[in-house]
Amino acid sequence: MLRDLLDRLAYRYRLWSAESRSDNLGAGTAPPEISPKSEPAWRMIVRFLWMIAGGLILLAALYRFAMRTFPSLSDGIPMIFIFLAVVWCGVGLFMVGGELLTKYSKSDDDDKSI
Repeated sequence: MLRDLLDRLAYRYRLWSAESRSDNLGAGTAPPEISPKSEPAWRMIVRFLWMIAGGLILLAALYRFAMRTFPSLSDGIPMIFIFLAVVWCGVGLFMVGGELLTKYSKSDDDDKSI
């Protein structure tokens, strides 16, 4: 009898724990869209360009810090930061292109009977 009571309490605790964790994690809700279809394309492009510019400003600050901290590595540090800047801009532009393709895709015409 005591074992049944403990099993029932343990089961209820597991249920309560799962419910409270799912409330905190947002389970059951759809993740927010990165760029809603109602947002104009120019606003999304400007937002991504600000992100790219912010990253380049951060890279420039890190470059100046690295040049002051490691003057003996002054030959390789510019090449490393140029490479990082090119990768950062390339990935940013790739993301802009992907978001524009997603925004203007014809997914609303798909067959929803399945």
